[in-house]
Amino acid sequence: MWGLESPGSKNKTRSIPPGAICSIAFLTGFSGITWAPVFFLPLTNAFRKKRPSLYTCFLLLTLILWLIAGFSFRNLSEPRGKRVRLAEFLDKGKILWEGEIASFVDLRPDGSLRFTAKVVKVFTRDGTYNINENISFTLIEHHETWAIGDRFVVKSELRNFNIIANPGDKNFAYTMAQKGIYGSSYVRDDTFMVRVERSREISLKKVQGFVDRIRQDLSFWITTNLYGRMGDHPDSVKINGFLQALLLGYRKFIKWPFDEEIINAGVSHLIAISGLHLACVAGIFVFSTRWVIKKLCPEVFLVLPDPIPAAIVSTPAVIFYAMLTGLNPPVFRALLFFAIPTIFLLAFRKPDALSLLTLSACSIIITSPDTALTPSFALSFVSAAAILLIAIPLSPFPPEKGGVETYDIRTLAHKVRHGVLWLLWISLVIHLTVMPLTLHYFNRSSLMGIFSNLILVPIVASVIIPLGLAVLIFKYFIPPFADLLLTLCSHSTLLVIRLISLFGSHTKAVLWSVAISPQMLALYYLAFLLVVRYTRDKPPFFRILLLVPFPLWFATAQLINAPHVLDESNYLEVVVLDVGQGSSTFIRFPNGRTMLIDGGGSYRGNFDTGKYVIFPYLARRGIKHLDVVALSHPHPDHGAGLGFFLSSFPVKAYWETGCRDGVGLGKNLEDAATKRGIPCFKIGNLYGTHAFGASRVHVLHPGPEGHENFCDNLNNSSLVILVEYGETCILIPGDVDAGTLEELPLPLSSCRRPVLIAPHHGSKFSFSSSFYDNLKPDAVIISCGARNVFGFPHPLLLDWCRQKGVACFRTDLHGGVLLKSDGRRWKLSHSIKEKSWRQGRCGTIFSATSTVTPSPWIDVSATSSR
Repeated sequence: MWGLESPGSKNKTRSIPPGAICSIAFLTGFSGITWAPVFFLPLTNAFRKKRPSLYTCFLLLTLILWLIAGFSFRNLSEPRGKRVRLAEFLDKGKILWEGEIASFVDLRPDGSLRFTAKVVKVFTRDGTYNINENISFTLIEHHETWAIGDRFVVKSELRNFNIIANPGDKNFAYTMAQKGIYGSSYVRDDTFMVRVERSREISLKKVQGFVDRIRQDLSFWITTNLYGRMGDHPDSVKINGFLQALLLGYRKFIKWPFDEEIINAGVSHLIAISGLHLACVAGIFVFSTRWVIKKLCPEVFLVLPDPIPAAIVSTPAVIFYAMLTGLNPPVFRALLFFAIPTIFLLAFRKPDALSLLTLSACSIIITSPDTALTPSFALSFVSAAAILLIAIPLSPFPPEKGGVETYDIRTLAHKVRHGVLWLLWISLVIHLTVMPLTLHYFNRSSLMGIFSNLILVPIVASVIIPLGLAVLIFKYFIPPFADLLLTLCSHSTLLVIRLISLFGSHTKAVLWSVAISPQMLALYYLAFLLVVRYTRDKPPFFRILLLVPFPLWFATAQLINAPHVLDESNYLEVVVLDVGQGSSTFIRFPNGRTMLIDGGGSYRGNFDTGKYVIFPYLARRGIKHLDVVALSHPHPDHGAGLGFFLSSFPVKAYWETGCRDGVGLGKNLEDAATKRGIPCFKIGNLYGTHAFGASRVHVLHPGPEGHENFCDNLNNSSLVILVEYGETCILIPGDVDAGTLEELPLPLSSCRRPVLIAPHHGSKFSFSSSFYDNLKPDAVIISCGARNVFGFPHPLLLDWCRQKGVACFRTDLHGGVLLKSDGRRWKLSHSIKEKSWRQGRCGTIFSATSTVTPSPWIDVSATSSR
C-alpha cells in the first residue's frame, strides 16, 4: 500500500495512490473528527510491525497535515462572524434596490418563480449603497420570461428569514447563510419590476440565461402538450411531474401523495438529476460519435485512440444538459465527476476509482463548500464508492470472459440470470452502504428499493431518458416528430408510475428510525469496512457476511440513540409545535400512547410541514408511530401537514369531523388513510370521553345535536378536544369562534390547572373575555406565524393576558412550546429564537447558531396569578 509501507517492504498489499490518500485525509478533516475511525482504518497496515519505519512516520505526518488543512478549510467556510452589509436593510419596510438573478430559475407548478437574487445596490434618501449579497426571491405571477443573469430594479421589503424553531431544529437562517443567502423578498407581479438592459457582449451569464429560457420554454411546452393529449387521464399530473423532474430538474411539479410513493418505493434518486442522467447523455453521444466515425471516416482512429473523439463530442453535450437542468448541486457534482476522468483521458492517463472519487469530492468542497455537508453530497459519493470499490471488485458474479458466442435458449437464459443476479448484487451493496446515511439524514429507508431498482432503473435509463432527450432535441427541429416521441415517452412513463405506485404501496417495508448520532454512523462504516476487508480474498459465499453488520448496528442504534421522551413515565407531555402560520399539537400520554392534532400547512401548498417540520421533531424524540392522528377541520393551515403521516408514517387511528372543504383536502386525507387500512373515526363515534391510561380525552364539539348543519362553517365545525390528567388539563379548540366557546360543556370539576391553546391563532372573533375569565388558565399558548397577514394575535387577547397576569407564549416569538404535567401542576419550556444578527463595532455580524436550543423549565402553575 503506497505510503503505508516503506518502499522496500515485502508485504504484498494493494497500492493506494498518493492523491487518494491525501484527498481522504483532507475530506476527513473537513467532515470533522466523527469520521476519523473510518479514515484511520487503512492506516492499520502501517503499524503491523512494532517499530514503523521512518518513511511511514514521515508519510503519517503528511497525512495529519492534510487532515488539519481540511478541518481549517471547514472553519474558514463557516458563516458565523461574517460581516453582512445587507443586514442593516432587512425588515425596514419597502426599499428600492437593484438586483440580478444569480441562479437558474426554479419554476413552480402554480406559475410562481423562485431564484437567488444578488442585491447589487440599495437606494435610500441618504445615498446609494453597494451590497452584492444574495437573497431568496419569489415572484408569484409573471408575464415575462426571467432567467439567470437578468437585472432588474424593484421596490420591495428585504426580510430576514422566518425561522420555524422547535427544540433541536436546524436554524434555517444558519443553513441559508452557509449557502451565502442572507434574506428573502417577494413581489406579487413582475409589473412592479423594471428590467435593466445589459451590454450585448457574450459572457457565461448570457449563455446560462439563454439555456435557462430554453428550459422554461420546454417545461411550458411539455405541460401544454401532455394536458392537451391526456388532460382527462387520472395520472396526467403524475406523468407531467415525473417528466418535468426527470428531464428538466423541476422537482416541485411532483405533488403529494406521489412524492411519498416514490420515496416508499426507494427510487427517489431517479427524479434527482445526477450521475445516472449525465451518464445516459454521455453514453448516447459517445456511442453515436463512434458509430459515425466508423462509418464515415475510420482513419481518425489511426491518429487518435477510440475514446478521445467521443469524449471531445460528448463533453459539450453533457455541459449543455447540465445547464438545461438547472445546474443544481447534484448535477454540478456529477458534471465534475464526469470532467475529471475526461481530463485524464485527454491527457492519456487512466485514473483509478479511489483517486477519481476523492479528487472529485475535494474539488467540490473547494469550489462549493456549502454543498459539502448536505445529504445529497454524502449519498452521491458513498453510493459511487460502493459500486466502484466494493460491488464490482467483490462481485460473486464476475463478467464471463472468453468462449464462443452462442445464441441458443439455454445460453440466453443463463446470461439473463447472470445479469439479474449481478444487478441484484449491485443494488444490495448500494443499499447496505447508503441505508445508514438515509436513516441518519431522513430517519427512514425503504427496503423495497432493493427490488424496485432492478426493474425501474433499466426502464428509466434505457427508455424514458433517451426518449425524453430526443423530445427536447427535436422540439426545435422537427416538432411533429417531437410530439410523437412525447406520446411514446408519456406512455412509458405511465408504466413506470404504475410500478412506483405498486412498490410504494408497501409502506410496511419502510424502515423507520430514531435520530442516529454521527458516532454511530462512523461505527457502522468501520465495521462494514472491516467485513469487506476480511472477505476480499475469501470464496464468494463469504460475501453473505456483508449482511451481518447492518441488523446488529441498527438494533444497537435504536437502543443507544433512542432518547427518553420524559425522564419519568407518569408525565403528560404536550408540545405546541412551531409550524409557521398554522397549528399542530403533539401529545404523549403517561402510558406512552401518542396523538397528533393537526399538522399545519400553507394555503399555497409549497411546503410540507408534516415531512420537514413535525416528523424530524418526532424522530429526534424517538417517536416511531402515532396512535391517533386528528384533524380539527379541513383547512390547509391545519390539515395539509397530515398528508405525510396518513400516507407513509405508522398510524393506528384517524379522527376527523367528516366535513369537506372546497379543495378536496378532507377527502384526500381520508382516502390516504383508507388506502393504508387506517381506521377512520368521525364525529358520530368521537363525541364523548376516551381513556388514554390515566388521562382522559374529551371531544366536546361538534355535539350530536345539529349534526346536519354543523359543516356549514368549517371553523366552527372544528374538533374541540380537552385533555385531562389529574388536576391539570389543556383545551385545544381549533378555530371555533367566541359564541361556540361560550357554549362548550367543559367538565372542569376536577381541573384546577387549565392551559389554553388560543382558538383561531388568537383571532379577535374567537376572543371572549367571559370565557377566559371563567376558564382562568395558567397559561395561554398562541400558534401563529411571524409577520402573518391576518394580524394574529389580536391585541384584545394580549391585553387580557397582561391585565390578568397570565403567562402568554407565542410560537412566532418563542418557537415550539413544550408543556409537561405530573397531574398537579404544569411546567413549560420553549425554543429560544436567537436573532440571526448582532451589531458589533466593525459592523453587522452574522451570529446565528446552527441549532435551536430550549429554554429552562418554567413552573407556570406557580407563577400564575390565580
